[in-house]
Amino acid sequence: METHHSQSLGDLLRRYRMAGGLTQEELAERAGLSARGISDLERGVKVRPRKDTIALLAAALGLAPEERARFEVARQRGAGTGPPRAGFAGDALASPHAAALPPFVGRTQELTRLERHLTGEGPPLVLLAGEPGIGKSRLLHEAAARAVGQGWRVLAGGCQRRGGQEPYAPLLDALKSHHQRRSSAELRADLRGCAWLVRLLPELASGPIEPLPGWTLPPEQERRLMFAAAGCYLANVAGPAGTLLLLDDLQWAGPDALDLLATLVRQASTPALRVIGAYRDTEVQPGDALSVAVADLAQAGLAGQCPLGPLAPEEVNRLLDVLLARDASPEVRAHVAGRTGGVPFFVLSCAQALCLRAGEGGDGDVVPWGVAQGIRQRVAALGADTGTVLGVAAVLGREIEPELLGAVVEQPEQAVLAALEAASRARLLVDDGRTYQFAHDLIREVVEADVGAVRRRALHRRAAQALEEVTGEPALERLAYHAGQGGEQEKAARYLEQAGDAAAGRAAHGAAAESYTEAIERLQGLVQSGQAARVREKLGAVLLTAARYDDVVAALEPAAATYLLAGDREGEGRVTAQIGMAYARRGTPPEGLARLRPVLERLDAPEPTPGLARLYLALAYLYHFNEQDAMALAAAERAAALASALGHDVLRGEAAAARGVALDYLGRVEEALPVLHGAIALTEATGQAFGLCDALNMTAHLYDLLGEFARARPYVDRALAVAERAGDQEWIAFLHFHLGFIAFYTGDWPQARWSGERAVMLLGHIGTAWSAGYGTLILGLVSYGEGDWAEAASYLERAIQLQERTPHREAIRIAQSVLAEVSVLQGRSGDARDRLLPLLAGTPMERRDRAFLLPTLAWAQLELGEVAVAARVAADAVDYARAMSDRINLAEALRVQALVSMRQDHWAGAACSLDEGLSLARAMSYPWGEARVLDTYGQMHLRRGESPQARARLEETLTIFRRLGARKDSERTEVALRGLR
Repeated sequence: METHHSQSLGDLLRRYRMAGGLTQEELAERAGLSARGISDLERGVKVRPRKDTIALLAAALGLAPEERARFEVARQRGAGTGPPRAGFAGDALASPHAAALPPFVGRTQELTRLERHLTGEGPPLVLLAGEPGIGKSRLLHEAAARAVGQGWRVLAGGCQRRGGQEPYAPLLDALKSHHQRRSSAELRADLRGCAWLVRLLPELASGPIEPLPGWTLPPEQERRLMFAAAGCYLANVAGPAGTLLLLDDLQWAGPDALDLLATLVRQASTPALRVIGAYRDTEVQPGDALSVAVADLAQAGLAGQCPLGPLAPEEVNRLLDVLLARDASPEVRAHVAGRTGGVPFFVLSCAQALCLRAGEGGDGDVVPWGVAQGIRQRVAALGADTGTVLGVAAVLGREIEPELLGAVVEQPEQAVLAALEAASRARLLVDDGRTYQFAHDLIREVVEADVGAVRRRALHRRAAQALEEVTGEPALERLAYHAGQGGEQEKAARYLEQAGDAAAGRAAHGAAAESYTEAIERLQGLVQSGQAARVREKLGAVLLTAARYDDVVAALEPAAATYLLAGDREGEGRVTAQIGMAYARRGTPPEGLARLRPVLERLDAPEPTPGLARLYLALAYLYHFNEQDAMALAAAERAAALASALGHDVLRGEAAAARGVALDYLGRVEEALPVLHGAIALTEATGQAFGLCDALNMTAHLYDLLGEFARARPYVDRALAVAERAGDQEWIAFLHFHLGFIAFYTGDWPQARWSGERAVMLLGHIGTAWSAGYGTLILGLVSYGEGDWAEAASYLERAIQLQERTPHREAIRIAQSVLAEVSVLQGRSGDARDRLLPLLAGTPMERRDRAFLLPTLAWAQLELGEVAVAARVAADAVDYARAMSDRINLAEALRVQALVSMRQDHWAGAACSLDEGLSLARAMSYPWGEARVLDTYGQMHLRRGESPQARARLEETLTIFRRLGARKDSERTEVALRGLR
C-alpha cells in the first residue's frame, strides 16, 4: 500500500478533491485556476507547479497544515509523471473530469459489449449513454485498461462544458495528449504524411513535421486534408491491434468535432480504428448536433448505443464493501444505497462524505457539495418555470401525482405537464405511467432545499387543503404530514390519529403505533394532555396485540397519571386494566398485581362501571398466570357480574372466557365447556379477538384432555384465523404450539416439529412472554418420541430456562416429566424421582397439570424398588386423571399401574389396567400411547411365558413405532422379538 508521503502530487490532488466531493471544474472555480490545469496536474503532465498554485489549491480544498506539507513535498519531488509508457497504452483517459479511479463493480453486460467491439464486432463507434454520475467515464477507463492488454494504442480525450474548451474537442485533446508524451524520434514516425495536421495542432509547426505546400487552398479543401491527416496520424500510431479512441462528454462537442469524428468513423478500416464515446443523454435534445450526427452514423450502420442504468442492489453493496468501513452497519449501508438510487457517483460521494463526517463527528446525511452542484446544474438547464414546478414537487414528496401537483402549483395544467415531461427526459424524474417519481432521493433533497422555508410551509398547507378532498388511509397519512409541515399541528394530530385507526383496523400494528405516537407528540406540544391520554389508550391496545409489552406500560403510565390528576376514575380504571393485561401477558403477574390492587381498592364501588369490570378482568388473568386459579375464578365471576349489570356484551364475552380458563385449570371440565361455548358466541358477535382466541383455544384444550382431537382441531384453526386477522403475535405463536401438540398426540410428528419450529421463531421475536417456552417444549416432545434423547434434553432444558422467568409453570412441569422419563429409561430413576418430588410439593393440588407428573414418579419409584410407594402413587395418578377428565394422562397412568401390578404378580389387575388403557388410546387415536400400552402388554406376556401372545402384541407395537418414527422404541421392540425367535 502506497503511503501518503510516497504518493505523487497528482495522486494527492485527486484524493483530496474526491474527499471534498468536487469535480475538476468545481475545484478550478474555487482556486481561480483552469480545469485543464487541474487535469494536467492530476494526470502528471505538470509535475512541478508554482508554489502559489499549490497555495491556491490547498486553500480551495481546506487542507490542514500537515496535508499542505505533503503537497509541497510531492511538488518538490516531482515524482509520478503520469501513466507508464510501456506497451501501447499511449495515454491515460484524459478527460477534464478525470478523477482518482473509484472501485469498479458490475457492468458485466456492458463490458462484454465493449470486448466484442474490440474484436471488430458491430459498428466502429459505440456510444455509452446515461445520466451524469452513472459511471460512463469509469467504464471508459476500464475499457482502456483492457484494450492495452490486447495491443491497442489508446488515445483518450474529453470535452468541457461549452465555452470552456478548444475547437475540435475532444479529438484535439486526445491527439495533443498523445503527442506531448512522445520523443522526437517517435514523433517523426507518428507524423509521417500528416503535414496538414498542423492546422489542427499549430504547436507542431516547430516540431518534426513535414512542411505544408506553399500554395493556398479553399477552407473546405484544407479542412478535408486536415481530417485526412488526423486519420493518417491515428493509423501511424496504431498498436498491433489498432487504435482505440476514447472520447468522453460528447454532449458538449461542437459541430466541427462531430464532423471530424464522423469522417474518421467512415474511414475506419485498416489499420483498425475503434471508437468508444460517452455522453449525457439527459442533456441532448433531438435537434442537437450530437443527436443529428449520431442518427446519421446509426442509419449508415456505423454507430451503436450502449445505455447505462443504475447499479443493481447487489452491485451497490459490493461497492459499499470497498468504500465504507468494515464495521459499517447494515442500516447505514441500506441508507446510502436507498438514498443514491444506484448511481455510482452518488454512492461514492455519499460514502466518502459519511466516512469523512463520521471521523469529524458531523452529519453523514448532508448532500455532498459536488453532488448538489451537479444536480442544480441539471435543474437549471431546464429553465426557471420547470425548476419552479420541480421545487413544488420536491416539497410534496418523492412520488408526484400530477393532479395534486396541479392543485398546488401556480401554473396552468399544460405547463405543469410539460415541466414534468422535461424533467423526466432529463432523468430527474421517472414516469411510471401513473405518477412521476424523483429518480433518487438525493435529487429531491437538493431541489427541496432550494425552496425557501416560508414558501415550503405555505406549499405544505396548500397540499393539505388539496388532499382533504381525497379519501383513504394513504391520504390521511399524507394529510397529517403536510398539515404538520405547514404548521397546523392540531389538524396534523387529528389526521394522524385517524391514520392510526385505519392501520389498526387492518392489523398493521407497526404503522398504527407510529401514527399514534406522532399524534401524541403533537398533542403534547399543544398542551392537550387529555387528548393525548385518549390516543395513548389506542396506542396501548395495538402495542398489546403486537406483543410489545414493555412499550405498552411505557405508553400507558402517563395516561394513567393524566386521568388520576383529572379525577377521571373511569379513564384511570380502563388504562390500569390495560397495564395489568400487559404484565399478565408478559409473564410478570406479581408486578401487575402490585400495580393493580391499590387502584382496585381505591376505585371499587357497588355501582358497576366498565372501567371497574375491566380491572377485575385484568385481575383474573394476573391471578391465572400467577397460578392462583381459585382467585382467578373469583375475579372473573366479579367481572362477569359487573358486565351483566351493565348489559355490556363485549365485557360479558371477555369475562366468560376468563371464567372458562379458570374452571379448566381447576379441572372442572363439565362446568367449563358450556361457559366457554357461551364465551365463544359472545366474543364472536362482538369481535373481541383476545377473548375469542382464549375461549376457542381453551375449548380445544378441554377436548384434547378428553382425547377428542378431531373435535379440538377445528377450534384451534378458528382461533389461529382470528389471531392472524388481528395480528396478535403471541396468540399466533401459541396456537402453532397447540397445533403441534395435537399433531404429536395424533402421530403426525413431522407436522408437530414444523409447528414447534414456527412457534419458536415467532416467540423468539416477541421476547419476554408468559408462553416463551412452549414452542421449544413441543420440539422436545417430538425429539423424545423419535428417540433422540440428547436433542430432547437440550430442547426441554431450554424450555424450562425460558419459562422460569414467569410463575406460569405448566410448560416446566411437562418438560420435567419428560426429562424424568428419559432418566428412567437410562437407568437413573433416582434422578427422576428427585426431579419430580419438589415439583409436586410446589404445585397446587387443584392444578390439572399434576397429572403429567404422577405417572412418571410412580414409574421411577417402581424402578427403584419402592413397590408399595409406587402402587400408591400410581393409584393416585389414575384417580387424579379421572377427576380431571384427562384421558391422555389417564392412559399413561393405567400403563404405569399395570407395571406395578406386574411387579406384584397381580396379573389380572395388570391386564385390567392395560385393557382400559389400550381402549382409551385407540378411542383417542393416540398411536404412541397405544404402542406404549401394547409394549407393556407384550412384556407381561413374556414374563408369564406366553410367547405367541407376546409376539402378537410386540409385532403390533413395532408396526406403530416404525410408522411414527420412534427409533429407540422400535430398536428395543426388535430386540425383544428376536429373543422370541
